[in-house]
Parts: sequence; C-alpha cells; structure tokens
Amino acid sequence: FIAATEAELSTCSRCARIDALASGGARVRVTTELATTVTVTAGGLTLTHRAPRAMRVRWDVVVP
Repeated sequence: FIAATEAELSTCSRCARIDALASGGARVRVTTELATTVTVTAGGLTLTHRAPRAMRVRWDVVVP
C-alpha cells in the first residue's frame, strides 16, 4: 500500500512512500503494523525487526 501523504505514512500499517532523489536514487520509507516481529519486502529490500514488545517501526532507506 502506497501512502498518499506524509501524515498517512506516520499512521498507517504496512504502507510505504517512494520518492525519487535528485541524485538518481530513491528514498524508501516503510511503516509497519504494531507487532513484535515483522518482515517487509519492498522490491529488492527486505527489512526485519524483532522486539520484546509490540511496536510500530518506520524505516527510512536511501537506495541507489
């Protein structure tokens, strides 16, 4: 699911925004649902978090 706005990205579960960078790369931001363990695959990225208690995680990754 692609978040339409910055506000939606901060509150959604399993959504993302992908923004092109002037350098030619992309900024990929992913927000997870509230959970102790989550793995998200977005294109060539695989992101995993494990925590002792449920939490929402947001990744902010720049890819070439």
